[in-house]
Amino acid sequence: MAAAGIIQFSGSPWVSPAMLIANANLRLNLAKYSLFRRQTSFLGHIVSERGVSTNPAKVEAVEKWPSPTSTGEVRSFLGIASYYRRFIAGFANIARPLPKKGQWFKWSPVSQDAFDHLRKALTTVPVLAIPDPSKPFILDTDTSNDGVGAVLSQT
Repeated sequence: MAAAGIIQFSGSPWVSPAMLIANANLRLNLAKYSLFRRQTSFLGHIVSERGVSTNPAKVEAVEKWPSPTSTGEVRSFLGIASYYRRFIAGFANIARPLPKKGQWFKWSPVSQDAFDHLRKALTTVPVLAIPDPSKPFILDTDTSNDGVGAVLSQT
């Protein structure tokens, strides 16, 4: 980008972002621009120095979600729940009993348990911490007839 003239390097930490915006014919809304924040909301997540977590406003909507009465309502719930799936260990296994798209809708006690389990998991999610290169990494892998999964974590 420097070779294309989009970024012009400077000793000042304030010049490069301003030059990038000007050269790309973008506008900066100073009401939305904030510096030195400890945390910010970004794409439905809260990003802080501790890591990434779910946005409490979004999670509150999931917490109040009524039990689905149609396959379409199940799809809507799974849409928002899937957005946060990386915060929930075993998400696919938990969601498996819920009615699938194209299937006849039948809400069973097992479906209700899965729905309640997902709702609870979404409201008690951990913060995904920023990796610490000085600590060892753990790679967990798993396969089944339904899929393949892997998680890279730290202790």
